[in-house]
Amino acid sequence: MAAVDDLVAFLNARLDEREALALAAKENERRWRYSEGGGAVMLVDGGYVAVGPYGCDIDEDYGRHIAVNDPAYVLDDVEAKRQIIALSIAATRQFQAKDSAFAQGASFALYRTVKILALPYADHPDYQGSWRP
Repeated sequence: MAAVDDLVAFLNARLDEREALALAAKENERRWRYSEGGGAVMLVDGGYVAVGPYGCDIDEDYGRHIAVNDPAYVLDDVEAKRQIIALSIAATRQFQAKDSAFAQGASFALYRTVKILALPYADHPDYQGSWRP
């Protein structure tokens, strides 16, 4: 279980980092949106989040990408992943207490799920190659 614990600690640290960044960028629960024709990412009730260099419009694809990754979304995403990790680890521990082919297969599948959740952080210096699914 040490390998699982290390992976979970690594993944939780990355989620903590994302959460901290989202909380720092969050402003009064306001959502971000891309301003059609305005070339900027804006808060729902006004104000700029991002504009292009020197006040120019930003590329539409970049603007939409920024807008869909607003802090509220990131916080929801972090919470969903934390719940998946918690359920996977709890079920894995229950299955490991049983001696059956089903329990072993289920435990493997759940551990693989946590590995998949960590995959976006494969370029992080603390990521271990053995975690690659």
